[in-house]
Order: sequence, then C-alpha cells, then structure tokens
Amino acid sequence: MPGPEAIPVVPALRVVADPVVLDGALAWALGARLADLGARVLRLAPDDLLVLTPGPRSGVLGALHDEIVGVDRHALLTTEAGFAGVWCFSGHVRRWVAVNADWLLPAGDGFHQGQVAGLPVKILVDGDEALVLVPTPIAHELAQRLPPEGLGPA
Repeated sequence: MPGPEAIPVVPALRVVADPVVLDGALAWALGARLADLGARVLRLAPDDLLVLTPGPRSGVLGALHDEIVGVDRHALLTTEAGFAGVWCFSGHVRRWVAVNADWLLPAGDGFHQGQVAGLPVKILVDGDEALVLVPTPIAHELAQRLPPEGLGPA
C-alpha cells in the first residue's frame, strides 16, 4: 500500500458561483482556456467547481477571475487544499470500486463521486489514468485502503 506521503494535497482552486454563469463560462472560452493552461475542471455541484491546477503560477486563477468573478460579483474564488489524491491506472480503480463499493464506475471518461472502501471519494477517469481524491484529513486512510499495484503516472 502507498505510504501517507504518497497521497499529496492536490493543488486546486474552488469556485462557487451562479450555475448559469458557470454553465456559460465553461461552454465558451473558459473551458478551452483552462484546458490550454493544464487545468481540469470537476463539477462538484451545480454551483460548485473544483479546478485542479498544474501549479500556483499557471494563470488559472486569472482566467477564472476574468470569466466568472467578472460576471458574477457574488462568486467565491479561493485556493483549495482540502483534497489529497493519487493517480492510478483506470482499470485498477474500476476493479477497486467494483470490489469495495455498491456502485460501478460507468464506462468511459468522466467525473464520479461516491463511497468506496468506506471513504468519500471523487474519481476523475481520463483514458488509462484515474485520479482518486479524498478529503485531505483522511489521505492516510486512502493510503491504507488503495492497493499499490495500480498506482500509475502522475
């Protein structure tokens, strides 16, 4: 099993805004701009985004501010250190979910949330890779419950 140090905090930004503003921004230029910057957008709820960033100086914060806070003056945009995660091979994550949860990951790529092995997880499947996220305070639990044989490239 991976050690707790193998489950790092994932650099991210949190955006809470009017769902209509988020829908419009992501459908147009912002989605492509964030992808070009290396960010990945996870829709946690209709009014809540978790934006995974490649690093603090990536330009993602400025893009989000311009496109969302500029339209919704009540939007919240802040750094997020509440999630830790590890990249694994997606086939491994699918097997882990199948054995340890009462739900299955749907075929194909996508973002999913649920409980696996008694942990609240968020899973981003992207081709042959999958990012498994948990709340930072329980990263050590993920390290104990996720078998190491499927850990993949980050």
